[in-house]
Amino acid sequence: LYSYATRGNTNRFNDTIANELHDPNARVQLLSRRSPQNNTFVHIAVSSGHVELAAKILQEHKPLLLDKNFEGDTALHIAAKAEDIDTTTNTLLREARGTTNIENNADVLTLLRMKNNEENTALHEALIQGHQLVAKCLIEADPAVSLYTNKEQKSPLYLAAEQGLVEIVKLIKEKAVEKDTEIQGKSPLFAAILGRQKKEVLKIISNMEANILNSEDEKGRTPLHCAASIGYLEGVRFLGRRLKDSHRKDHYGNFPIHCASSKGHVDIVKELLRHCPDSMELRNSSDQNILHVAARCGEENLVKYFLKKVEFQMLINQKDNRGNTPLHLAKMYHHPKVVHLFILDRRINFKVLNDRGMTALGISESTLETSASYHGVIPAVKEEPNGVIQLYSSEKNARDSSSLPELDQILVEPGMETKRTTAAAVQIQQHTAIATAWWLIYRLVNCLEYPKTWLEETRSMLMIVATMISTSTFQAAVNPPGGVWQENNTNSSAGGTTYCTQNNICLAGTSVAGSAFPKEFLAFVTFNTISFLASLSVNLLLVGGFPLRNRVIMWLLSMAMCLTLTSMALTFLQASLLVVPNTDILVSHGVRSRKSAVLVWIALLLTIASIHTIRLIIWLSRKLWGRFKHKFPKSLRKVVDSLVDSSRARHRTNKF
Repeated sequence: LYSYATRGNTNRFNDTIANELHDPNARVQLLSRRSPQNNTFVHIAVSSGHVELAAKILQEHKPLLLDKNFEGDTALHIAAKAEDIDTTTNTLLREARGTTNIENNADVLTLLRMKNNEENTALHEALIQGHQLVAKCLIEADPAVSLYTNKEQKSPLYLAAEQGLVEIVKLIKEKAVEKDTEIQGKSPLFAAILGRQKKEVLKIISNMEANILNSEDEKGRTPLHCAASIGYLEGVRFLGRRLKDSHRKDHYGNFPIHCASSKGHVDIVKELLRHCPDSMELRNSSDQNILHVAARCGEENLVKYFLKKVEFQMLINQKDNRGNTPLHLAKMYHHPKVVHLFILDRRINFKVLNDRGMTALGISESTLETSASYHGVIPAVKEEPNGVIQLYSSEKNARDSSSLPELDQILVEPGMETKRTTAAAVQIQQHTAIATAWWLIYRLVNCLEYPKTWLEETRSMLMIVATMISTSTFQAAVNPPGGVWQENNTNSSAGGTTYCTQNNICLAGTSVAGSAFPKEFLAFVTFNTISFLASLSVNLLLVGGFPLRNRVIMWLLSMAMCLTLTSMALTFLQASLLVVPNTDILVSHGVRSRKSAVLVWIALLLTIASIHTIRLIIWLSRKLWGRFKHKFPKSLRKVVDSLVDSSRARHRTNKF
């Protein structure tokens, strides 16, 4: 019966039921049997697209229509998900009705409102799959189900708005939404905004807004917050007229204009200010204005726009609840381009102090509260009352300007319009040479750092090269230079030396060159074997499931490739000596060129091996230094820390 239901063989299915079981109770019992996944014969027939057989089974035993499988799906859920859906759905609804009696219509409503394990109705499933014809049929049969919510608190109206199905949205509004109807769950207006749907959908949904219970999402954001955050200009234009929404905070204390500023949406900010000009003065829960937010998130284009417009100049030197100006935040979260924009603006007051008593000149990566590993490592810059610029660590100890990081170098470049005495200029000049030396060491260490993804990006290329080398070395082993003896030979000589005799038979299949020049051929085989095994080792490391970002694995791969290529070069040279007719001529005329080539190759090989070994040593040094540095004197720790911790702090903002 399972096989007949899968193939849609209606006649054989009916004949089997009729011939084998004459007792109606036994027939019902058999039709009620379930598959391992709790599917009935109706589920199986509908999922296979055999609607006529499903109708015949329901005529024999109608309660199967309401039975669920292991996912909680009824046959109608399966029909809503399937491809040949229109006919199947109508057939199931017809069988559910049976007649036009009111009592039978109750079965239809029960079927339409049944939910699966995800709490989706058949209408949910139809809209998720994009089957508009089925959705229309189900809405016509029971309009109320259009507002039922699933586990994600999404109603069919929400799904239709999200996909921009204008006809479905209109039909639900006409059939299901009345004056006193309550639309629960997530607001369909959010769905239209997130789906970036056309203005027509937004208009229809906004006309139902009085019926929507939840005008905010779980984070307290309005649709205007959402449109501003994702940069949906048409949505902001449509919603921007609502002044009350422009002045509403979410649970994180942000207004819509702050959401737009954090993502750098210049057009959105302009549109919000056009509808509500005073929103430029709004501050979030951290008492930050829109320039604070743009600077903190590193939105260079938006900061540039604010600095160009005169109306925003009141925001430039404002403080947040921790006393930080926008320049403080840009420096603190390491956005050099934004810092550079502020430095070029003459309206910036570089002497503004935050709550920690630090100017923007005094902010360094060590002040990043989000990265404790930088505490006490990178020096700060402060201007003394007498005008002398001094460097400080987090312990307030004076430090040499040689440890000045790159971002601080930007802040003390010539041309910055702050008052400095001659003493300050002289002190900076005295330390120029030392600062340059430290900067070169810092750059060298960074250049020798392992690139983060180079091995993953070149993995396939490495595997191809290693495989080709393995193939060529294998071929050289089975088909050596000079060929092999085609038959047993007992009388062959070369250069006045007989090497095939009755006592020393040259067997068929063995190397000709190996019989004539055994020492040279042994060297050839040795180099070839090393190259073969080294290339196989590279392949093994690449396919062995080892973490490719592990520094030791990267070093092993690099050394294996160096060994592979060197052995292959030596194999080539040895093969050349074996096959050239007059070896003495080759040696006498090619000594100088061969020596030059070998020296160049050795130099290149040593350079590459040294770089990779130094990289490994740097990595090991940092690991060991982080574990044992507390055992060293404090003065030595300060010197080494400036080299070991050369990373930069990074700030990642959360997406909407």
